Amino acid sequence: MFETAIDSDQNLFFHQDKVKMNNSTVSFKGKNNCLILDEGAILDHSQIIFHGDNALVYIKKNA
Repeated sequence: MFETAIDSDQNLFFHQDKVKMNNSTVSFKGKNNCLILDEGAILDHSQIIFHGDNALVYIKKNA
């Protein structure tokens, strides 16, 4: 099941229930960006910052 968040600048953050975000942050400075974290993805001590507009990032779990 996907969880979805959208802010006032139309930035989207989709992630599966089983995503692990350990001590990690996601920040949107631009507009119309999209971050998708697939089931099983792990962000450990990570910082993702979107500085521009219209970007798409898709992170899958490691094999």
